Amino acid sequence: MQLAVWARDAKQCSRCRCDFNLFIRQHHCRRCGHIFCEDCSHFRLLIPPEDIAVAPEGSAHSGSLDHTRPLRVCEPCTIFLNPIQSDLAATQSRSATAAASFDLQRFQSTPIHFSMDGQLAQATQTVHDNTGGHL
Repeated sequence: MQLAVWARDAKQCSRCRCDFNLFIRQHHCRRCGHIFCEDCSHFRLLIPPEDIAVAPEGSAHSGSLDHTRPLRVCEPCTIFLNPIQSDLAATQSRSATAAASFDLQRFQSTPIHFSMDGQLAQATQTVHDNTGGHL
């Protein structure tokens, strides 16, 4: 399968055909690479790494698209991506990768100690600071 490449700048949305201007900006779908307005590309979904469209060299997004985070997609691409979101979330999302690498051992010997007196003193100081000393 050949990767989709971002389309060149356009004057109109690929879907609704509205004209782009100072207030209606163009956005690339991170899956198909076509250009859409905000209304037609406001969705954020996880995309399999092999399906992410290639941003042109030198663009602000070139090489910076993170497949572990939801990315901008157009409405037509949501039809393909919605059914696989739970699988993608379980395998590639930041929370899944963080959970897989979570190591309880490093927290077991952490020298954290809370005393009730210390917590009350800290809470009292916070209230005092936020009320200007007046209750």
